[in-house]
Amino acid sequence: MARDNRHPVTQIGLHYVVGLIGENVRRGVRAGEFTGVDHGESAMFGRNATALEGLLPADPGKGYYCRRVIVHADAASGLLLNLRVYDWDD
Repeated sequence: MARDNRHPVTQIGLHYVVGLIGENVRRGVRAGEFTGVDHGESAMFGRNATALEGLLPADPGKGYYCRRVIVHADAASGLLLNLRVYDWDD
């Protein structure tokens, strides 16, 4: 793994990231520690997109991958347009 990268090449790609975030969201829901926010529809890359935000505990010791994630999905097809993952410092 390169010194400035957070992940090896085996941990990149949409499938891996969506699976990782999905597992954290499910665990947060089971623990009562997940908050979801629907930001409605907005434009993203010239498409009408649904914007959803997920919040997990601000304590890195809880073992979640991130504190906050924002997802934009194409409103017509449901395909992922943008995924932003934030750590505990945003």
